[in-house]
Amino acid sequence: MSARVALQRGYVLHARPYRETSLLIDCLTLESGRVSMIAKGARSAKSQQRRVLQPFTPLLLSYMGYSELRTMTAVEEAGSSRRLIGDRLACGLYLNELLINLLPLEEGVEELFAFYNSSLDELAGDGAVGPLLRRFELQLLETMGVAPTWSRERSSGDEIVAEQDYALCADGPIYPALLGAGVALISGEAFLALAAGEPDLPSTMSQCKRVLRYFINLHLGGRELKSRELLRGPPSQKENT
Repeated sequence: MSARVALQRGYVLHARPYRETSLLIDCLTLESGRVSMIAKGARSAKSQQRRVLQPFTPLLLSYMGYSELRTMTAVEEAGSSRRLIGDRLACGLYLNELLINLLPLEEGVEELFAFYNSSLDELAGDGAVGPLLRRFELQLLETMGVAPTWSRERSSGDEIVAEQDYALCADGPIYPALLGAGVALISGEAFLALAAGEPDLPSTMSQCKRVLRYFINLHLGGRELKSRELLRGPPSQKENT
């Protein structure tokens, strides 16, 4: 990675205090993926950066350094911030936490960046958030290269049959008979929906949610997401988000 990067499109995913007047920020950038950097003096009374360095605001970021912790040299707004409130704010924070916890540092993810940008636009609207979250979760797993082959049974390699139920396992869908009784089952129809990039179909979305959360939790390795606490509510609300 070059020592200096100028005017790269990006978003602040998270910011926290660093020393007396600075911020330590995690960003998602168009060309470099997730980048961690210090915004020196951003918390001082005279700083103009504090107002700009907010989540869900499109930015142009300039930074320098060779280490995994860069130093921000300039920042400016590149568009209007999305105003998210209530459950939509919690969903936006959930997307940010997924990226912080699962994306490796400084690996290009241009397609995922575009997907994140469009997801924020959707969150700022009035459409249902559940389908949006399922699409983003699937896109993230696919981008990371950790999604299994949804359309084939793991042990035999046979194509998934919509009418058959399969066990949910770390290697992908498996015939339940191979694992014994008491195994949670997912319909073949749901796995085929994931294979088609359609985790938001009404008929299978609740099952797709179970599958996607299973794999996300697997790669989180026990780390808890604070945004999930905000999303917890009545059963009907849980099903939608």
